Amino acid sequence: MKKNEKPSALLLILLEFCGSGRLSSACIEPERIGLIKLKAAFNLPNGSTFPWWRDDQGDCCRWEGVWCNNISMRVTMLLLNDTRDSRLGPWSLNASLFLPFEELEALDLGFNQLTDCRGVSSFLYFLPLAAFTETLRLKRLQVLDLRTNELTEVPSLHELPSLNALYLQFNYRLKNLSRLEGLKLEAVDVSFNHLAGDSLSAIWSMTSLKALSIAGNQLGDSIFQETAYTDDQLVEVKFISKSRLESYRGNILEYMSGLDLSCNNLTGSIPQEIGYMINLLILNLSNNHLMGPIPSTFSGLKQIESLDLSYNRLTGKIPPQLTELSFLSIFTVAHNNLSGQTPERKNQFATFDERSYEGNIFLCGPPLESCNTSGQSPLTPPIPDQKEDYAFRDAFTWSFAGSYVIAFLGTVAFLFMLNFFR
Repeated sequence: MKKNEKPSALLLILLEFCGSGRLSSACIEPERIGLIKLKAAFNLPNGSTFPWWRDDQGDCCRWEGVWCNNISMRVTMLLLNDTRDSRLGPWSLNASLFLPFEELEALDLGFNQLTDCRGVSSFLYFLPLAAFTETLRLKRLQVLDLRTNELTEVPSLHELPSLNALYLQFNYRLKNLSRLEGLKLEAVDVSFNHLAGDSLSAIWSMTSLKALSIAGNQLGDSIFQETAYTDDQLVEVKFISKSRLESYRGNILEYMSGLDLSCNNLTGSIPQEIGYMINLLILNLSNNHLMGPIPSTFSGLKQIESLDLSYNRLTGKIPPQLTELSFLSIFTVAHNNLSGQTPERKNQFATFDERSYEGNIFLCGPPLESCNTSGQSPLTPPIPDQKEDYAFRDAFTWSFAGSYVIAFLGTVAFLFMLNFFR
């Protein structure tokens, strides 16, 4: 029995060893020294960051936030986000401290109150930074993350010839995107800023653009036609997920699983073409000024789980074909101008209550009030005829004349009493 157990235990140990870059035998000495210097820089003047990075622990590949290649034992990823003590205030980091890490592909310095980053060379492949200056020139940089800062304009990026993805979300002061013009970006995220529609002209000039997120802005006029996607070329995007460097390559819209254009000032009608994005799981067009009917092509979104069209100006009936969406678990068209009967309460639509339809006073049917015999809401206002209009006009004329006479007589009486008491 013991003979059978030993190989199993040995196999388990080998699998564990091979599956984790954190368990490599030892890191490279120059990189270990470089990490100690990084720790000192993060702790200026008297911080206590990285207490687990110690000289007496030789294998830096096992330090928290450090990831190494299993074969070369070189550092490939540093997750240093939100590590500096905020009480130490803003600071400037000498980016040459990263030079010892020759195989570094991913570096996260977000949320560290960085005000500057100078002296970096051109070896990095992926770099999310919390602060960025024009002195940063990274020839191999492909993805740049500048989200959640206080940028007022985009820094010059023309010294980054390999850049193909840029993330600028949550920069509430960002107004000027003119420096993006001429860049060959394939993925851009400028969501949740205060951008107006005319500030996106530099983005529309990007001939290589494949993916764009613009939710949470003030775009004004409808932009659906300008963001039409017709290119069949593939785009590769790299990102950090759960402490792993991941990548995706493919036709972005063909495989897009979520589209959020909420909280803009979008106007016009919803394009029929959105219904052809058959892999959408989440579609959010809420809090805009969209008008017209809900496209019947939405019945083609067979995989969709969440559909939010609330707080718009949509009119007409809810397409009955939507009951064919068997995976739909969240549905709301609240606060629009929709009319007619609600969809038949079958399949997923049997689970939606009145909150999904509230704010549409001309909608009727379960779970709202029952419709009348003509299939209309009992609150549908009658069309005013000409007689009612004349009656209202006559009543207004007589009431105005009566009020004028009473006011005139009151003024005369007041003046008479005033002379009497004198």
